[in-house]
Amino acid sequence: MSRNSEPDYDNLKTNTITRSINTIFGCIIGALCLALMGAHFLSMMIALTIAILVTTSFPKYPSSWKVAPVAIVMIPAIQQHADLRTSLKIALDRTEDVLLGCVVAFLLGLTFS
Repeated sequence: MSRNSEPDYDNLKTNTITRSINTIFGCIIGALCLALMGAHFLSMMIALTIAILVTTSFPKYPSSWKVAPVAIVMIPAIQQHADLRTSLKIALDRTEDVLLGCVVAFLLGLTFS
């Protein structure tokens, strides 16, 4: 078996932390925009703009190009034309799913390293 197929622990840890930070940040920005502007395409574009401006303003921000969590938490609410309570529940559920996926990926990486 090739050593190239085995995960690098440091890279695995860094990616897990980065994805978790970006997911939480994306959820916060997305939830704030949902609460302030509602579940609309324009509010998602504003949320993405805010996320890009904030993440690119900090040179040490981990993987500043990963702003997808904003869209991940907002798109289902926009597609369903959901009210505020349902929109926030969807956003939190999606965030929980991504964070759980991060933990599972980390544990699998540890198992196979």
